[in-house]
This record gives sequence, C-alpha cells and structure tokens, in this order.
Amino acid sequence: MFRKFAVRDLRPGMYIADTAGSVLDSPFIYSAEGFIETNEKIKEIAGQGFREAVVDLDRSDKEWAALYGGSAEQLLASVIEQKTLSSSRLQPQSDPLEPQVELKAELPRAAALYNHALKTTQRIMQDFKNNGELDVEAGSVVVKGVVSSILRNMNALQAISKLRTQDDYTFSHCVNVSMLTAMFIRHLGHDDNTMFEAGMGGFFHDLGKAQLPAKLLTASRRLTSEEFATMRDHPKLGYDYLTQVPELPEAARLAALEHHERVDGTGYPDAKHGEHISMLGKIVSIVDVYDALSSRRAYKDAILPHRVLGLLYGMSARDLDTELTEHFIRCMGIYPAGSIVKLSTSEIAVVTQISHTAPLQPKVLIVRDALASPTAPRGLDLAASGDISIVACLEHGAFGVYPERVLKIATTP
Repeated sequence: MFRKFAVRDLRPGMYIADTAGSVLDSPFIYSAEGFIETNEKIKEIAGQGFREAVVDLDRSDKEWAALYGGSAEQLLASVIEQKTLSSSRLQPQSDPLEPQVELKAELPRAAALYNHALKTTQRIMQDFKNNGELDVEAGSVVVKGVVSSILRNMNALQAISKLRTQDDYTFSHCVNVSMLTAMFIRHLGHDDNTMFEAGMGGFFHDLGKAQLPAKLLTASRRLTSEEFATMRDHPKLGYDYLTQVPELPEAARLAALEHHERVDGTGYPDAKHGEHISMLGKIVSIVDVYDALSSRRAYKDAILPHRVLGLLYGMSARDLDTELTEHFIRCMGIYPAGSIVKLSTSEIAVVTQISHTAPLQPKVLIVRDALASPTAPRGLDLAASGDISIVACLEHGAFGVYPERVLKIATTP
C-alpha cells in the first residue's frame, strides 16, 4: 500500500516509492527510490527542502505496514463495508451502473469504440497544437460514445482501457479520464446529460498540455524547478482557451482549471481549498491521479488499481475530498474489470464484472486451476458462491494470464 508522509514523519525502515514523471511529481516530494536507513538521511532530505514522500508500505519493514493500516485490500474493505460513509447524501439507493447487456455483447463494441476514440483524440490534440483550432464536435462524439458504452456495460470499456498496450499515454489519458469521470458521475446518481458534461470536462482537462514543450510531457525523470513551474501553467492555459468555447459548460472548463488543486490549499494554479474548488474539479482531480498511476507507461509499470485506491484514500486526509474519494472507491471496487486475482481455492481468475452492492465479490472467469495450470474458462459469481473469496490481486501477466486475450477468447461467439 502506498501512503504519503510529511518528511518529518518518515522513519528508518520505510521504503520510498519513485514518483518521478508521475502525476504526483513535485519539487517538494522526495522520490529517490529505496530504504531510508538512518535518521541522518531524513534530516538530509528535510534540509534539501523536500516536504513529503510517498512510502510503499508493502516494501517497508513490517512494523510500518502493521502500524499504518495493513494491506491495501484490508483498508479498502473497511471503507467499502462501512454501512454509512462520512455522508450518505451522494449515494443513490439503487445501482445506476447495473449492466444492461452482457459483457460478451459489449466487449467487441467497446474495443472498436476505444480504438476509434484514441485515433480521434490524437488528431484533435495534434491539430490544436499545430494550428490552435479545437474540434470540440469531434470530442463530443467521442464522449457520447463513451457514455453510451458505460450505460450498456461499464465493465467492457473499463477493461479495454486498462488492458491494451498504451502506445501514447497522453491521448489514452484523455479518453480514460473522460470515461472514469462519466462513470463516477453516473454512480452518484446523475442523469445522462450530466454524465456527458462531466465526460467533456474529463476529456479536455489536460488541453493546456498541448501548449507545452513535448519533452516535458514525456520526461521519465524528475522535472527541474523551472520545468515544473512551466508544467504548472497547463491548467490555466487550458481554461483560458476553453472560455472561448461557448458550447462547453462552465463545469467542464473548471475541471481543466482545477484538476491539480488540493482541498488543503497546496495545489495549483490558484491554491484553492475546500469548497472553493468545484465538485467536478474535485472529481477530476481524483480520477486524474487514479488513471495516471494505474496506467502502463513506456518507462513505468502500472500500479495495481487496488494499491492506487489505497493511496487515494490516504491522500483524502489532506489532498482530495474525503467523501468523494470514498464514493470513488465504492464505484471502482477493489478489483476492477480485467484484474487478475487468486481465489481462496488457489485458482487464478480474471474479473469480468464488479458489483456495487458487493464490491468484494465480483464476477470472475477462472482460467488456471489450483496448480496454476491452464483450464477451460469457467465463470463464477463470488457473491453467490458463499465460501470462495479473493485472497490476492496479481500483476498483469502473472502465471501467463493476459486478460485482454482471455476476455477476447471468452467472449468470442
């Protein structure tokens, strides 16, 4: 499990995670990966001006993992299983994301939609970068397709977005943030039109990056202070252009402006805090971090979704809205569609459908037997199985299991 610590709270035996080149990168976050061995090292880190660090508790000495909440699964389970969250005013009485069609029917359609969305997004952003003209209509077509797929079966598009090889993160991130924002808004009980407007905000949230030097966007290293200052301009650049787009609602424009703001006032560009940040701005800030860290990059492996959700929950104490973060965790479930999991029977399976009423018990497709040998795919609803549960979430490719291949075969007529 990942957790942010103030430098003053670091201790020997903690393992620092490398956040360079990620959405968490900052001149004030120490990210030299490895163990902290001495108190002198902590003093050295503080003396260099760093304020925070992200600690990987799973790789730290066991005493720290035990002290700060155990595994990510345990932490998320405690959040999800609460009968009452910090507030229930946002929670709908029924599941607005209940699938209307089977995964088998929607998956091929979602795959074609996602591929087309990536190509369209690349053209939109490159045209904007080259000539300053933004094809909002083409973007709206992408978002309408995303919303329609979510309403049919959210699991299909969600699985496709995480299982493909990300050739260009910049474009896939626009589509993914649009998808996850619209999905989350629906989970909160909003109508189709609000889903679309939120999806547009997610789609164009990083528009300002198209006006930045390409080397900043592809850097896998820590940015210099000067480079980071330039990077901090992108929310304002995007917002200023979107104010010239009358067909875009103000909420969508604010998503571009506020997605790097933090509720404790430490974000940018305006250091807004608390209720001064719009609801969609708060939502896109959560989604932005989630997708950035759970996506595979050319220079960095994806972090397993449940570990990212654990980090988000830890960030909700200061950086992110606590109530919305808790609801986002409930929306995503601990094991999103496409996750590889080990069952209490020792069998290996791929998650095919999450359950918002029983988030710890999704539907799965068993593809390896108890000895990890290939077996004929067999569907299982854990919520109905009684005594079978998930005991671990595994890395992509574990035991030779690649969900994109498994799901394609399993859903072929």
